[in-house]
Amino acid sequence: MNHNGWAFDDDAPMTARLTTAFAFTAAAGLSILFTIVWLLSDGLSADISLGGLIAPLMLGVFIAVARAVYDVTLRRLPFAWMCVVVAVSILALALVGAEIFELTTDQRYSLSSFVFLIGVPVYGALAWATLAIWPAPKKQEPRLFGPGEDRGDWRDEFIRAARVRGDLTDKRIEALADDAYARAEAAHRSVGEECGDPVRYARSLPKDRATAAKRKLYFQLALVVLAGIVLTLNLGGEAKSAFGMGALILWLAIFAVGALSSFFLWRKAKREREGEAERPVD
Repeated sequence: MNHNGWAFDDDAPMTARLTTAFAFTAAAGLSILFTIVWLLSDGLSADISLGGLIAPLMLGVFIAVARAVYDVTLRRLPFAWMCVVVAVSILALALVGAEIFELTTDQRYSLSSFVFLIGVPVYGALAWATLAIWPAPKKQEPRLFGPGEDRGDWRDEFIRAARVRGDLTDKRIEALADDAYARAEAAHRSVGEECGDPVRYARSLPKDRATAAKRKLYFQLALVVLAGIVLTLNLGGEAKSAFGMGALILWLAIFAVGALSSFFLWRKAKREREGEAERPVD
Protein backbone atom coordinates (compact mmCIF):
# COMPACT_ATOMS: atom_id res chain seq x y z
CA MET A 1 0.00 0.00 0.00
CA ASN A 2 1.37 3.39 -0.92
CA HIS A 3 2.02 5.74 2.00
CA ASN A 4 0.35 8.67 0.26
CA GLY A 5 -2.69 7.00 -1.28
CA TRP A 6 -4.65 3.84 -1.87
CA ALA A 7 -2.31 1.97 -4.21
CA PHE A 8 -1.13 -1.39 -2.89
CA ASP A 9 2.60 -1.99 -2.75
CA ASP A 10 3.94 -5.30 -1.43
CA ASP A 11 7.23 -3.67 -0.45
CA ALA A 12 5.62 -1.00 1.76
CA PRO A 13 5.56 -2.11 5.42
CA MET A 14 2.20 -2.14 7.19
CA THR A 15 2.74 0.75 9.59
CA ALA A 16 0.20 1.58 12.32
CA ARG A 17 -1.23 4.27 10.01
CA LEU A 18 -1.76 1.89 7.12
CA THR A 19 -3.06 -0.89 9.36
CA THR A 20 -5.72 1.44 10.79
CA ALA A 21 -6.77 2.68 7.33
CA PHE A 22 -6.84 -0.90 6.06
CA ALA A 23 -9.09 -1.94 8.99
CA PHE A 24 -11.64 0.80 8.21
CA THR A 25 -11.54 0.01 4.49
CA ALA A 26 -12.15 -3.69 5.16
CA ALA A 27 -15.00 -2.76 7.55
CA ALA A 28 -16.66 -0.68 4.81
CA GLY A 29 -16.51 -3.60 2.38
CA LEU A 30 -17.72 -6.07 4.99
CA SER A 31 -20.68 -3.81 5.75
CA ILE A 32 -21.94 -4.42 2.22
CA LEU A 33 -21.39 -8.17 2.63
CA PHE A 34 -23.29 -8.22 5.93
CA THR A 35 -26.20 -6.37 4.31
CA ILE A 36 -26.44 -8.99 1.56
CA VAL A 37 -26.19 -11.88 4.04
CA TRP A 38 -28.90 -10.47 6.33
CA LEU A 39 -31.23 -9.76 3.39
CA LEU A 40 -30.83 -13.33 2.16
CA SER A 41 -31.27 -14.89 5.60
CA ASP A 42 -33.79 -12.65 7.41
CA GLY A 43 -35.29 -10.39 4.76
CA LEU A 44 -35.85 -6.68 5.25
CA SER A 45 -35.82 -6.75 9.07
CA ALA A 46 -34.00 -8.82 11.66
CA ASP A 47 -33.13 -9.04 15.34
CA ILE A 48 -29.54 -7.85 15.37
CA SER A 49 -27.38 -7.88 18.49
CA LEU A 50 -24.76 -5.30 19.42
CA GLY A 51 -22.11 -7.81 18.38
CA GLY A 52 -23.74 -8.09 14.98
CA LEU A 53 -23.77 -4.31 14.54
CA ILE A 54 -20.07 -3.92 15.25
CA ALA A 55 -19.10 -7.16 13.50
CA PRO A 56 -17.89 -5.48 10.26
CA LEU A 57 -15.55 -3.21 12.22
CA MET A 58 -14.35 -6.05 14.45
CA LEU A 59 -13.62 -8.30 11.49
CA GLY A 60 -11.96 -5.41 9.67
CA VAL A 61 -9.64 -4.87 12.63
CA PHE A 62 -8.87 -8.60 12.85
CA ILE A 63 -8.08 -8.79 9.12
CA ALA A 64 -5.82 -5.74 9.35
CA VAL A 65 -3.98 -7.13 12.38
CA ALA A 66 -3.48 -10.49 10.65
CA ARG A 67 -2.16 -8.64 7.57
CA ALA A 68 0.26 -6.65 9.73
CA VAL A 69 1.48 -9.84 11.45
CA TYR A 70 2.03 -11.39 8.02
CA ASP A 71 4.05 -8.37 6.91
CA VAL A 72 6.25 -8.28 10.02
CA THR A 73 6.93 -12.03 10.15
CA LEU A 74 7.58 -12.30 6.40
CA ARG A 75 10.46 -9.84 6.73
CA ARG A 76 11.98 -11.37 9.84
CA LEU A 77 11.26 -15.12 9.91
CA PRO A 78 11.78 -18.06 7.55
CA PHE A 79 8.71 -18.92 5.48
CA ALA A 80 7.68 -21.99 7.52
CA TRP A 81 7.78 -20.09 10.81
CA MET A 82 5.93 -17.19 9.21
CA CYS A 83 3.07 -19.54 8.28
CA VAL A 84 2.92 -20.88 11.84
CA VAL A 85 2.88 -17.43 13.46
CA VAL A 86 0.23 -16.08 11.07
CA ALA A 87 -1.96 -19.19 11.53
CA VAL A 88 -1.74 -18.91 15.31
CA SER A 89 -2.55 -15.20 15.19
CA ILE A 90 -5.61 -15.81 12.99
CA LEU A 91 -6.82 -18.58 15.31
CA ALA A 92 -6.32 -16.33 18.35
CA LEU A 93 -8.22 -13.49 16.66
CA ALA A 94 -11.05 -15.86 15.73
CA LEU A 95 -11.35 -17.02 19.36
CA VAL A 96 -11.29 -13.42 20.62
CA GLY A 97 -13.99 -12.48 18.10
CA ALA A 98 -16.15 -15.43 19.15
CA GLU A 99 -15.82 -14.39 22.79
CA ILE A 100 -16.82 -10.79 22.00
CA PHE A 101 -19.83 -12.02 20.03
CA GLU A 102 -20.82 -14.22 22.98
CA LEU A 103 -20.69 -11.26 25.38
CA THR A 104 -22.76 -8.98 23.15
CA THR A 105 -25.67 -11.20 22.14
CA ASP A 106 -27.99 -10.51 25.10
CA GLN A 107 -29.24 -7.14 23.89
CA ARG A 108 -30.95 -7.42 20.50
CA TYR A 109 -32.60 -4.80 18.33
CA SER A 110 -35.29 -5.15 15.67
CA LEU A 111 -33.67 -3.29 12.78
CA SER A 112 -33.70 -3.13 9.03
CA SER A 113 -31.04 -5.23 7.37
CA PHE A 114 -29.98 -2.08 5.50
CA VAL A 115 -28.62 -0.66 8.77
CA PHE A 116 -25.21 -2.11 7.89
CA LEU A 117 -25.00 0.18 4.85
CA ILE A 118 -24.52 3.10 7.24
CA GLY A 119 -21.08 1.68 7.92
CA VAL A 120 -19.98 2.07 4.29
CA PRO A 121 -19.71 5.89 4.27
CA VAL A 122 -18.78 6.03 7.96
CA TYR A 123 -15.91 3.53 7.78
CA GLY A 124 -14.87 4.87 4.37
CA ALA A 125 -14.67 8.40 5.79
CA LEU A 126 -12.66 7.14 8.76
CA ALA A 127 -10.22 5.39 6.42
CA TRP A 128 -9.84 8.59 4.37
CA ALA A 129 -9.41 10.69 7.53
CA THR A 130 -6.75 8.31 8.83
CA LEU A 131 -4.65 8.75 5.70
CA ALA A 132 -5.33 12.48 5.48
CA ILE A 133 -4.73 13.45 9.12
CA TRP A 134 -2.17 10.87 10.28
CA PRO A 135 1.22 12.00 8.93
CA ALA A 136 2.92 9.48 6.71
CA PRO A 137 6.38 8.39 7.87
CA LYS A 138 9.23 9.99 6.02
CA LYS A 139 10.52 7.87 3.20
CA GLN A 140 13.93 6.50 4.04
CA GLU A 141 16.61 7.17 1.52
CA PRO A 142 18.74 4.20 0.42
CA ARG A 143 21.85 3.85 2.52
CA LEU A 144 25.18 4.28 0.83
CA PHE A 145 27.47 1.33 1.56
CA GLY A 146 31.06 2.22 0.82
CA PRO A 147 34.50 0.98 1.88
CA GLY A 148 33.78 1.70 5.58
CA GLU A 149 30.47 -0.17 5.58
CA ASP A 150 29.23 -2.60 8.20
CA ARG A 151 29.14 -5.86 6.25
CA GLY A 152 26.50 -7.31 8.56
CA ASP A 153 24.16 -4.38 7.91
CA TRP A 154 24.27 -4.88 4.13
CA ARG A 155 23.63 -8.59 4.50
CA ASP A 156 20.75 -8.12 6.98
CA GLU A 157 19.01 -5.55 4.78
CA PHE A 158 19.46 -7.76 1.72
CA ILE A 159 17.99 -10.79 3.51
CA ARG A 160 14.93 -8.83 4.70
CA ALA A 161 14.29 -7.41 1.22
CA ALA A 162 14.79 -10.81 -0.43
CA ARG A 163 12.32 -12.50 1.94
CA VAL A 164 9.59 -9.99 1.06
CA ARG A 165 9.78 -11.11 -2.58
CA GLY A 166 8.26 -14.45 -1.57
CA ASP A 167 10.04 -16.46 -4.28
CA LEU A 168 13.41 -17.17 -2.66
CA THR A 169 14.11 -19.81 -0.04
CA ASP A 170 16.36 -18.90 2.90
CA LYS A 171 19.03 -21.24 1.56
CA ARG A 172 18.91 -19.48 -1.82
CA ILE A 173 19.00 -16.04 -0.17
CA GLU A 174 22.10 -16.98 1.83
CA ALA A 175 23.75 -18.29 -1.34
CA LEU A 176 22.97 -15.04 -3.19
CA ALA A 177 24.39 -12.98 -0.32
CA ASP A 178 27.57 -15.08 -0.31
CA ASP A 179 27.82 -14.66 -4.08
CA ALA A 180 27.52 -10.88 -3.75
CA TYR A 181 30.37 -10.78 -1.22
CA ALA A 182 32.49 -13.10 -3.36
CA ARG A 183 32.00 -10.86 -6.40
CA ALA A 184 32.91 -7.80 -4.35
CA GLU A 185 36.09 -9.43 -3.02
CA ALA A 186 37.09 -10.57 -6.51
CA ALA A 187 36.67 -7.00 -7.75
CA HIS A 188 38.56 -5.63 -4.68
CA ARG A 189 35.56 -3.45 -3.81
CA SER A 190 33.04 -3.30 -0.98
CA VAL A 191 29.81 -5.16 -1.48
CA GLY A 192 27.97 -1.84 -1.42
CA GLU A 193 30.14 -0.48 -4.22
CA GLU A 194 29.82 -3.68 -6.24
CA CYS A 195 26.08 -4.40 -5.82
CA GLY A 196 24.69 -1.07 -4.64
CA ASP A 197 21.79 -0.65 -2.25
CA PRO A 198 20.82 -4.09 -0.81
CA VAL A 199 17.07 -3.49 -1.18
CA ARG A 200 17.36 -2.48 -4.83
CA TYR A 201 19.74 -5.36 -5.48
CA ALA A 202 17.27 -7.85 -3.96
CA ARG A 203 14.43 -6.48 -6.08
CA SER A 204 16.52 -6.67 -9.26
CA LEU A 205 17.08 -10.43 -9.03
CA PRO A 206 15.15 -12.61 -11.55
CA LYS A 207 11.73 -13.70 -10.31
CA ASP A 208 11.23 -17.41 -9.59
CA ARG A 209 7.50 -17.72 -10.28
CA ALA A 210 7.43 -21.45 -9.54
CA THR A 211 8.73 -21.01 -6.00
CA ALA A 212 6.42 -18.05 -5.40
CA ALA A 213 3.39 -20.08 -6.53
CA LYS A 214 4.44 -23.07 -4.42
CA ARG A 215 4.79 -20.93 -1.31
CA LYS A 216 1.40 -19.35 -1.95
CA LEU A 217 -0.03 -22.87 -2.28
CA TYR A 218 1.45 -23.95 1.07
CA PHE A 219 0.16 -20.79 2.75
CA GLN A 220 -3.34 -21.32 1.33
CA LEU A 221 -3.30 -24.96 2.48
CA ALA A 222 -2.35 -23.80 5.98
CA LEU A 223 -5.35 -21.46 5.95
CA VAL A 224 -7.60 -24.31 4.75
CA VAL A 225 -6.46 -26.45 7.68
CA LEU A 226 -7.00 -23.53 10.06
CA ALA A 227 -10.52 -22.91 8.70
CA GLY A 228 -11.26 -26.62 9.07
CA ILE A 229 -10.14 -26.56 12.72
CA VAL A 230 -12.33 -23.54 13.52
CA LEU A 231 -15.30 -25.15 11.73
CA THR A 232 -14.78 -28.40 13.68
CA LEU A 233 -14.61 -26.50 16.97
CA ASN A 234 -17.83 -24.69 16.06
CA LEU A 235 -19.57 -27.97 15.20
CA GLY A 236 -18.56 -29.38 18.57
CA GLY A 237 -20.05 -26.44 20.47
CA GLU A 238 -23.49 -26.41 22.03
CA ALA A 239 -24.84 -23.24 20.42
CA LYS A 240 -24.75 -23.30 16.63
CA SER A 241 -25.60 -20.20 14.64
CA ALA A 242 -26.76 -20.73 11.06
CA PHE A 243 -25.08 -17.46 10.11
CA GLY A 244 -21.83 -18.44 11.85
CA MET A 245 -21.82 -21.86 10.22
CA GLY A 246 -22.45 -20.32 6.82
CA ALA A 247 -19.63 -17.82 7.32
CA LEU A 248 -17.18 -20.55 8.32
CA ILE A 249 -18.14 -22.76 5.39
CA LEU A 250 -17.72 -19.78 3.03
CA TRP A 251 -14.33 -19.05 4.62
CA LEU A 252 -13.25 -22.66 4.08
CA ALA A 253 -14.52 -22.66 0.48
CA ILE A 254 -12.68 -19.41 -0.39
CA PHE A 255 -9.39 -20.76 0.95
CA ALA A 256 -9.92 -24.11 -0.79
CA VAL A 257 -10.52 -22.37 -4.13
CA GLY A 258 -7.44 -20.22 -3.51
CA ALA A 259 -5.34 -23.31 -2.79
CA LEU A 260 -6.58 -25.03 -5.94
CA SER A 261 -5.83 -21.94 -8.03
CA SER A 262 -2.34 -21.71 -6.51
CA PHE A 263 -1.74 -25.37 -7.32
CA PHE A 264 -2.47 -24.87 -11.01
CA LEU A 265 -0.35 -21.70 -11.10
CA TRP A 266 2.53 -23.62 -9.51
CA ARG A 267 2.22 -26.48 -12.01
CA LYS A 268 2.21 -24.01 -14.92
CA ALA A 269 5.22 -22.05 -13.62
CA LYS A 270 7.09 -25.28 -12.90
CA ARG A 271 6.54 -26.54 -16.47
CA GLU A 272 7.69 -23.18 -17.87
CA ARG A 273 10.84 -23.28 -15.73
CA GLU A 274 11.63 -26.84 -16.80
CA GLY A 275 11.06 -25.86 -20.44
CA GLU A 276 13.47 -22.94 -20.12
CA ALA A 277 16.08 -25.20 -18.52
CA GLU A 278 15.85 -27.69 -21.39
CA ARG A 279 15.98 -25.00 -24.09
CA PRO A 280 19.37 -25.04 -25.88
CA VAL A 281 21.54 -21.96 -25.50
CA ASP A 282 22.63 -20.36 -28.75
